[in-house]
Amino acid sequence: MKSIFTSLIQSDFATNGHGNFEAVIKVGNDLLHYFRDNSNNAQQWRFGLTVCKGNVAFPGAIIQSDFRSGDHGNYEVLVPLWMPALQHVQLWHFFLDNSDLANRWAKARFPVTDDGDVVTGPASFIQSDFQNDGHGSLDAVNKQREFVIVDAA
Repeated sequence: MKSIFTSLIQSDFATNGHGNFEAVIKVGNDLLHYFRDNSNNAQQWRFGLTVCKGNVAFPGAIIQSDFRSGDHGNYEVLVPLWMPALQHVQLWHFFLDNSDLANRWAKARFPVTDDGDVVTGPASFIQSDFQNDGHGSLDAVNKQREFVIVDAA
């Protein structure tokens, strides 16, 4: 089974001043979260949680945002999902509330892209400095066009 990796961040989960590495990896038709504790060079990558099971068409993109309900920002992931009813791929937003390690990944209620938008590959994902109510806008770029996921402006 081939794994595809394209997205890596360093998070604010830190021990001895070194933040963990966080990655989302496409394995088969699933998107999985892995992390590495960087406080010790002997540490290995460990499985976190399944972000999305099934219908993952292309690699995902992960960021850690300033949305938080505890000490750590949420993880935000863009996932290109094959939508059988539409017969093409759409971008979907998943997030993980890091205030409690028992929390699971949650899927947004609506896709990022419209039904007529055809996603042809992975997207890039940032949180910009355009702010409103203290949060930056979550922005994505795909081969087709730019999308605003959460517009804070």
